[in-house]
Amino acid sequence: MNVPMFGSAALPSIGWGGIAVLTCFIAQGRSYILSTSTWNRYIQTEWANLESIAKQIDVLKYTINRDCPVGGGAPAFLPVSESLHQRSLLALIDVLGEARLAFQMLDEMHLVGANSVLVAIRISNNINDMPGWEHADSLTDQENIDNLARRIDSDGDFNAGGVEGVIIQPDLQQSRVVLKTRLRSLIKFLEFSRMQFRKFASKASIEMANPTLIDLIRDHDPNHGEEEAPFTFVDLLGNIAKWYECWIPEFQDFLYLVEHQLGPLPGPDWWDEEEPVTGLIEETGDPTPGLAMELEYWN
Repeated sequence: MNVPMFGSAALPSIGWGGIAVLTCFIAQGRSYILSTSTWNRYIQTEWANLESIAKQIDVLKYTINRDCPVGGGAPAFLPVSESLHQRSLLALIDVLGEARLAFQMLDEMHLVGANSVLVAIRISNNINDMPGWEHADSLTDQENIDNLARRIDSDGDFNAGGVEGVIIQPDLQQSRVVLKTRLRSLIKFLEFSRMQFRKFASKASIEMANPTLIDLIRDHDPNHGEEEAPFTFVDLLGNIAKWYECWIPEFQDFLYLVEHQLGPLPGPDWWDEEEPVTGLIEETGDPTPGLAMELEYWN
């Protein structure tokens, strides 16, 4: 299967792991192929929806690289300016890491945040690798949208016996089904992390108001001291919560487009009379049919 590996399972187009641990049992079933002509007709029919998805991927790329950067991982994701760096998740978590040496209560907060950085780097890598509407000049719009559609729905190309087509997996194993499941899991993870740091901020307002503690992070104010009030742990933890909030709506929009706007894959009503191989080309599966998802969060 031509998919990247991340965390505890193989993902069709994007992947994440770490705090969100997913267990997946693939249903029994058989792959089939769509001829190139049928696949191309599908692309043209769904062009507007695929274009919307591609443009949303561009929005996601801007969000994860510029608006709310991760700040770590591959060089492509390292913020290019000091102000961007100070807003990045890595920089915010690093401040917690420095301060926790003086205040043990920060250990749990830092652990949650550090694991989040690992997850965010994986997400960034995969989103940046997906075709958006903006693409290399070497590609035409047609080629670019075709690449995106294959990342969403295809399990690879088929070329044998004079037949060319696109391989499609069975129902519960289909790339689009798994992609939607992963996106829902990601959104839950972001919402969970946001809630955690809101709780941490509420706790800090009571237990971490000591001026000596505040001095530990005074120099890490992302506003460069422009605010009259001192920068506190409530501010720091609130900024981390806002970082998660920044990603949530963009991934929700991505999921909505894939789940509710993009039309279904071609079925028998699409197939031409001369459709070459619409049958089964291989058996796949697991002794335990069905798709079972378990979302666990590290304590």
